[in-house]
Amino acid sequence: MAKRKDGEGSVRQLPDGSWECLMQSKYINENGRPKRIKRKAATEQGAIKSCRLALKAWEKEFERGRNTKIDKTRTLGSYMEEYVDKVVKNRRITGSTYKSYIYTLNANFYNYKISKLQLHMLNTVEFELYFDTVTHDKSRKTASVPIQLCKQLSTWLYGKSLIPEDYARFAETKHEKGMNILGIRKMRIKTGNRYFQMKILLNSIIVIRTICLNTAV
Repeated sequence: MAKRKDGEGSVRQLPDGSWECLMQSKYINENGRPKRIKRKAATEQGAIKSCRLALKAWEKEFERGRNTKIDKTRTLGSYMEEYVDKVVKNRRITGSTYKSYIYTLNANFYNYKISKLQLHMLNTVEFELYFDTVTHDKSRKTASVPIQLCKQLSTWLYGKSLIPEDYARFAETKHEKGMNILGIRKMRIKTGNRYFQMKILLNSIIVIRTICLNTAV
């Protein structure tokens, strides 16, 4: 196992061709030894990235007084359940509103592929695929609830260092992308119109100035 630079831990290639990274925390575990995190991935950099992220997530929880074991097999759906129960429920919402969230997620999130994905499988494209699918299957109003909860969950997971980026924050539906393109086109047309208006105005000024000079002569 080769020793890497500080912050990269020790990495080795396994017989099956995959890579394994081992990192040690700056904090001492309950057994009196430094906490160690091990992660496996298809590439060397992938193993380092996954291990660093898991270590950072554990250290954040440890700093809050919780020696939490990071379960790498958990799915996005299980984290959604935790988020709704621990965060959304405590926003002083009514019981009926809370139940409506649960019903909407059961009908429009937990039965979709994205809820079955583990965190290391997530990216912005996966969220966009889900957003496009659910808006195609349901009305825009119905789809808006699970989409907003997904975006909030993504930010929450990113804040806990469980994902490397706030993926859902940058995800857009096809409708949103279309509106953005339309907005750019309108802006270009508007800018073009202003350009021609200014050109006509300048030409008019030149003509008027020429007439005035000829009259003066």
